Amino acid sequence: MSELADLISTLTLSVSSFILAILVIVTIHELGHYLVGRWRGIGVEVFSIGFGPELASFTDRRGTRWRLALLPFGGYVKFNGDASPASAPSGVADQASFEAATLTSRALTVAAGPVVNFLFAILLIAGAAWWSGVADEEPRIGALRPFPAQTGLEQGDVVRSVAGREVGSYLELIELSAQLPPGVPLPWTVERGGELIIVPGPRPLPPLIERVNPASPAHRAGLRPGDVIVGLNRSPVSDFSELRDAVIRSGGESFRLRIWRDGSPLNVVISPALTDNPLPGGGFEARWTLGVGAGPVFEPELRTPGPVEALRIGVERTWSIITLNASALSHLVTGAISHCNVRGVLTMGEVSGATAAQGAGSFMMFLALLSVVVGFMNLIPIPTLDGGHLALYAWEAVRGSAPSPRVVSALMAAGMVLLIALMGFGLINDLTC
Repeated sequence: MSELADLISTLTLSVSSFILAILVIVTIHELGHYLVGRWRGIGVEVFSIGFGPELASFTDRRGTRWRLALLPFGGYVKFNGDASPASAPSGVADQASFEAATLTSRALTVAAGPVVNFLFAILLIAGAAWWSGVADEEPRIGALRPFPAQTGLEQGDVVRSVAGREVGSYLELIELSAQLPPGVPLPWTVERGGELIIVPGPRPLPPLIERVNPASPAHRAGLRPGDVIVGLNRSPVSDFSELRDAVIRSGGESFRLRIWRDGSPLNVVISPALTDNPLPGGGFEARWTLGVGAGPVFEPELRTPGPVEALRIGVERTWSIITLNASALSHLVTGAISHCNVRGVLTMGEVSGATAAQGAGSFMMFLALLSVVVGFMNLIPIPTLDGGHLALYAWEAVRGSAPSPRVVSALMAAGMVLLIALMGFGLINDLTC
């Protein structure tokens, strides 16, 4: 009975969080179109969140009908003069129509949706960095995390070396772990109260789970942040690199993990998944993974970044997501990575629920990622998408005239068929991959 209740709770969280995420991202996207269209003097007849039967609506003093519809999987802005089944409210017909607007105005209005998606992601990431803080460059120990072995580390210690290897930054400490001689404990030299002392400590990057990726084997097996993997089958594990190498060599075969969780032992059977992982220099590498990220036995001491630094972090991370999506798309088209990377609404719902269950911070980062993906996908030059419209405007700019209505209608029909096929393909992958 409890398993059924857990299933219902998980399903409810997944559905509700997915709908909330879609509503937020769609609203942001359509507001981009609306605001720039109004700025360029184009009349707006309807601003709709969702499709289908109307649940609620009101008409503002400019004659725009704002509506919430039954099906929350999208939305639209109907500008004056657009071909649409929605009827124009009174007071809008005398405003400029979309088709009568200049080419620049139409292009800016269409491009505004994806651009606002990117700006929204930048602000979310910057806000998260400002709210949560960022790690100091200096490897200073913040809060200690629960760990099965005793250590001599204390909050406020600054790590100067591990096993005789000097450490200059937090990143250097993490990268050092796999290079150290086997075994634990290791001698850590820390600065405490102005003095250097040597204390026993674990590997700098032990198999302590800091992050569990949604919709991953680890998430589906019930692993949680804070779990410490102490054994794989009958072999002990002390460094995250040992776990990672064993998973890569597994060939996808299931194995038993011995977990330490809040002082209690736990056994978990798990099967790795073959995943296309991005490489630092570009491209992808297919390897077996569990979908976890490791962290040290302590949280680094955090500081609050200034507004400029927070915005820089937002821009850099948003740009990295954009470039990753562009690389993934090009590799998908050429067949260099698996078609299973194309996912549909079922996976999106699972990821929404998993991030929401991890807390508001994780869900906000999911919103940022989703906003970038929606903005990027809308820029693909497929008819019916914003990118398709922009491609037609580029044609008009080069040729001096727009394609004929018959050609545009045919392209839009083909684009709709392609989008429906892609959504169906993603749903099939959700069920089979």
